[in-house]
Amino acid sequence: YGPDGRAWRDDTRGAAEQTATLLHELVERDRMVRLGMMYDEAHGVAREAERALRRALARRRVRRVDLGLAERWARRWGVVALGRDRSRGSGVVRA
Repeated sequence: YGPDGRAWRDDTRGAAEQTATLLHELVERDRMVRLGMMYDEAHGVAREAERALRRALARRRVRRVDLGLAERWARRWGVVALGRDRSRGSGVVRA
């Protein structure tokens, strides 16, 4: 998470790791910004979402970061405002 509202991904991690981490950051930020949760509570919800996605990803081979999958899962967890910031390159998602 970046203070300017962007979620960054670490390219040194594997594709499944990056996808799950992106979901975590999207859910966490949404809970804090939109719902006013404190970090610890928002982090707990985001960890649940991330774990669920990791279980699903463990059953398939993930070859590249799947931003669409992270976005779909974020919506399942109630994140309502998502959009890609194309001006800064692919891989940047605004929550």
